Amino acid sequence: MDTVEQRIAQLEQKLEHMGSALERAEQAERTWRGKSNHAGRGMRLAQVAAACGAVATIGALTMGTVAAKPGPQPLTVKAPFRVLDNAGYPGLVYDGTNLHLYYGGRESVVLGPGDGGEPVVQVFNSKGEATAALQSLPDGTGELAVAGEAGHVARLRTISGQQTLTFYKGNALQVGIGAVPGGGLVEVNDAAGKQMAHLSSNGKTGTIQIYDVDGSARAVLGSDLATGEAELDLLYRDGKTPAVRLAEVGNGGYFSLTNRSGIARVEGGTLSGSDVGILRAFGPGGFDFVRGRK
Repeated sequence: MDTVEQRIAQLEQKLEHMGSALERAEQAERTWRGKSNHAGRGMRLAQVAAACGAVATIGALTMGTVAAKPGPQPLTVKAPFRVLDNAGYPGLVYDGTNLHLYYGGRESVVLGPGDGGEPVVQVFNSKGEATAALQSLPDGTGELAVAGEAGHVARLRTISGQQTLTFYKGNALQVGIGAVPGGGLVEVNDAAGKQMAHLSSNGKTGTIQIYDVDGSARAVLGSDLATGEAELDLLYRDGKTPAVRLAEVGNGGYFSLTNRSGIARVEGGTLSGSDVGILRAFGPGGFDFVRGRK
């Protein structure tokens, strides 16, 4: 099928041929001008008829070319441009960088490059406030952010190959849900972003840690990796030394109360091989037992 450029070139050749035919007719008319015999008039009519025939042929070929054109061609518009709705408000505006979509005369959606040059889609509410954003990140991952009230934002993205869901108030992280090499992770912070609680899995057991306002761990609940027995430690403010320990042992439950150095001063449990409870209290001179009766 001929291209549009080829058809235009053919039409130009036909128009040039028509011009030559008309020029020949005019020349014949001048040559025979002044002659009044019938033969001369007949020749002039023949010359004119030939020229008209050439014009008719060109007309027919031209109509054929128009009929052979393809369907509607795509509309090409150079930026910047805008499209108005039926009420005369802008419905779509492209400024050469960002594409703006409007609803009811207000900006609703903006599509354009982000700070790193990756595409970003932003959604706005009726007040012109950004309520959601979807963007590609330079590392090849994506991020979805949804805004709430009072500066709260929820973000869903991928970090180190693991998906994470985080909740912020301003720049302070409030809650983080994600993954670690061994499993899941939940982190709960205070309004200032300081860690208050931590729940995680290492692939073998789960651990819950509670923190104070100074960032020190104050309680740890988990299980022994070797035996799988449950343990609960209440810690001094150094975040390391147990003040109270509750644990599961082979023959029953166990608890201990320690001094500031972490040395047990009171212990309680169940005697091995029997169903008898025992307490042991330590003092400067040694320790005493309190033992249940058989």
